[in-house]
Amino acid sequence: MSMSKNGNEIVKMMRKNLIPVTAAAFLIGWCGMKYLPYEETILNMILVRFILGAFLLGVMVCMGAKESLRTVKEGMGFTLRSSVYVLIISGLLSMSAVAAAVVKYGIPDGFLSAEIGNLILALSVGIFEEALFRGVLLQGLLRKMGGTKNGLWGAVLLSAIIFGVLHVINYILGGSYDLLGIIQTIGKSLQAGIFGLLLAVIYLKAHNFWAIALVHMINDFVGFQVSIMQSGTPGDTAYVNAGGMGIAASVGYLLIVVLYIPVVIKSVRYIREIKVPEYGLYKED
Repeated sequence: MSMSKNGNEIVKMMRKNLIPVTAAAFLIGWCGMKYLPYEETILNMILVRFILGAFLLGVMVCMGAKESLRTVKEGMGFTLRSSVYVLIISGLLSMSAVAAAVVKYGIPDGFLSAEIGNLILALSVGIFEEALFRGVLLQGLLRKMGGTKNGLWGAVLLSAIIFGVLHVINYILGGSYDLLGIIQTIGKSLQAGIFGLLLAVIYLKAHNFWAIALVHMINDFVGFQVSIMQSGTPGDTAYVNAGGMGIAASVGYLLIVVLYIPVVIKSVRYIREIKVPEYGLYKED
């Protein structure tokens, strides 16, 4: 009984201090994924993301998102319909790169086992990153800013910007800048940021965490195909490259950003439809 009472007190404390708790959880999740000293094998990458994802889901439950995490079917159709355009673009561009890799390298040995690993890795990334960016970061921003329409805009846009920039943070902190690298850095930040913007507004309209995690998983599963064809194993793709690869990546990012204009328009329309105050999915006591 005492342990249960202490647990309830901890949960109450977390809910009363939701903003610092979400900030701390976000830093633990991000730094844990980025700076834990582990060998980046496919198995370790999956385990670390599943463990950190479970931690972040636990934080969400403690802060009042338990009921929302029980939602599986409701809003799933809306989420998939709203995301299909982005997934088609990702699929077409990825498959064109895969075709070029197959011509150059051929089909790698162990292709089937690599695809199974790719599926599990994409699942772990989808759950971890959605818990980190939408389940924790966005919710903390909404609790601080979601009382007004301007605050809602600010919370959603800031979460999307952070999501985009952190995809290329290694290059930004690397300190070795050249024009080609800067173009790719801006392009990848915009591409990922717009994707994060769409996921954020869908999350707030559909109230289904698992739906956006599924969309994220599909997008990454398709994107990791290039890595499989080039190296035989799935993994994080290099977003900033040199030489011919850098030129091709720059053109690709430019093309994606142009193709994402309808995504931005749809996201803006969705934000306008969301009523305020909007504090996310956490239950208020």
